[in-house]
Amino acid sequence: MKIWILRGLPGSGKSRWVEDHFGLEESVRAEVFSADDWHMFDGVYKFDPKKSGYAHDECFRAFMMAAQVEKVTEALVVDNTNTT
Repeated sequence: MKIWILRGLPGSGKSRWVEDHFGLEESVRAEVFSADDWHMFDGVYKFDPKKSGYAHDECFRAFMMAAQVEKVTEALVVDNTNTT
């Protein structure tokens, strides 16, 4: 299994890169971790800066848990800005 940690400003193409390399089909070969997922409500992205820290903490926690479990997944991908 490989671990990919993407780094880039918002809108720089990180999520597009994941789509291009791993696809969005049901048989996804990668498990993707994005803090943006914690800002989705009823299928709509609603960014709340007050919850940004929580979103990143939960994303990191989920990634760390997945990294410790042996899986058949080809890759783990962290799709965040990772600017700090």
